[in-house]
Amino acid sequence: MHHIRTLKSANKNTPWGKQMLLMNRKTIAVCEECFAKIKEAEQ
Repeated sequence: MHHIRTLKSANKNTPWGKQMLLMNRKTIAVCEECFAKIKEAEQ
C-alpha cells in the first residue's frame, strides 16, 4: 500500500497521484515493483 498524509500532497503529475485524487483516497494498492518506482520518484 502507498499512502500519503494529505490529498494536497498528492503529485498531480504522476499516474498514482492522479488516481488517488480521482478516488479521493489517501491510500492506493500497488504491486512491489510499482511501490519501488513511487519511492524512487519521491526522492
